[in-house]
Amino acid sequence: MNKLKAKLLEVVNGESSTLKELHLYSVSSPEGSYASNMALSQRRLAYARSLVYSVIPAHTMQRLYTYTPNDSRVATWLEVADLLEQDTLAAEAAAIREIVEKYPKNQDQQFRQVAALPYYSTIIKSHLPKLRSMKCEYTAEIYRALTKEEILNRYRNDPDYHSGKKNFALYEYWHLFNMVKDPKELEELYRRAYHYSQELTGGKPWVLAANNLAVAYLKRDTVDTEVLKPLIDFSVRGCNVERTFDGRVIGIDNVEEVVANQLAMYLKKGDFSEASRLAQLLPDNEKNKKIKAFAFCLGGYYKVTSGLNDAEIARRLETFELVKNSSPLNNVVMCLAMKTHAWNEKAEKALEDLPADDPKTMYLKAVLYCRKGDFYAMQAEEALTNCFKKDSSYISIAEWDGDISEDCFKYAKMGYEDAMTTGGNE
Repeated sequence: MNKLKAKLLEVVNGESSTLKELHLYSVSSPEGSYASNMALSQRRLAYARSLVYSVIPAHTMQRLYTYTPNDSRVATWLEVADLLEQDTLAAEAAAIREIVEKYPKNQDQQFRQVAALPYYSTIIKSHLPKLRSMKCEYTAEIYRALTKEEILNRYRNDPDYHSGKKNFALYEYWHLFNMVKDPKELEELYRRAYHYSQELTGGKPWVLAANNLAVAYLKRDTVDTEVLKPLIDFSVRGCNVERTFDGRVIGIDNVEEVVANQLAMYLKKGDFSEASRLAQLLPDNEKNKKIKAFAFCLGGYYKVTSGLNDAEIARRLETFELVKNSSPLNNVVMCLAMKTHAWNEKAEKALEDLPADDPKTMYLKAVLYCRKGDFYAMQAEEALTNCFKKDSSYISIAEWDGDISEDCFKYAKMGYEDAMTTGGNE
């Protein structure tokens, strides 16, 4: 009984199991008075119930356990005969069956007749202890975490799980993120986990699913600034800020990778003001240096102007140098962005490091020649015409560019159209 008590304690207290049904059975041997044997069986059952009640709360027992008259009983002499036959004692078993047949409804009389048999004490009595038993039957649901192989098998072969009709647990999604290789499938799994986590929390998505989904979008040049938005709090200063309750850490606000990827989203969207706000949340470390510089630069925070404090001046100078030195093209662009004669000369020198037949190079040359005045008008028109021939998408850019003069744009466009008409688009 102590083993039963220990087992029931294990089931009841287990976090991954639920007790569903429970039944107790008590059986006494037929030796002696039937009434006393039945009373003994009932006392044993009552004792067993008391042990179970000490483990399982009363309200739970009321739901699980129902007593029936058959739960306590006295074994029959026919069961004794069956035991004897199992031990190849056929003659002794036959003798007992004859007695039961002669007194079918009187178990007390059956006992007296069996006890009078000459081999009762030597053979029959040694088999009786086998009929004294106490049995407990219970059903418990045990919840086991699936292995990663089982999760992948369910994803591959169960139509409801593969299609998204049924959801995986979040830890199962985590395993799938590490096992599925196809980018399209992964993006769909990130999206499913994202929305499912929102259902579970009432709005805030799972950080891993959200960040993975944002990265998948960025890789294929797709912009959706709503994906990571619920995970960023501008009222919290900085990144990776622990959220606590009652002295315990219950979450992290503004995860650094999330903020960086949201910043990249806003840069792609062209919302440089919001990108600059996010850049201010990111810590100043080597990993974030370049993306912060681009955000500040595109937001217009690269020129040193009057009224700035020393820290802001230092930051703007660093931003300018970081972006300028990030590539030969950005070197030219940043020099042009300063819009002074000295920086224009530096830009012209830096243009020598760019490929001459690239439309970007031709366009930037046109900008420089326009800035240098009417004396360079022909060079500007030639550079812009060649740019249009290489890539006609620059026509719409040049039309609204204040650095390209109206005459330069007009004649370059005419030169491009003439070339297209005659087929001279080399």
